[in-house]
Amino acid sequence: MTSPIKFKLFAPNNQSVSLIGSFSDWQEVPMQKRKDGHFRT
Repeated sequence: MTSPIKFKLFAPNNQSVSLIGSFSDWQEVPMQKRKDGHFRT
């Protein structure tokens, strides 16, 4: 069983951010922007 991993990026000037890697079969995973300028997924 795998445990969840959280990704966080501070990019207040970006409109969108995606995470890509072998864990998602190289498919984009969109990250959600919060009011504080952090993107999380």
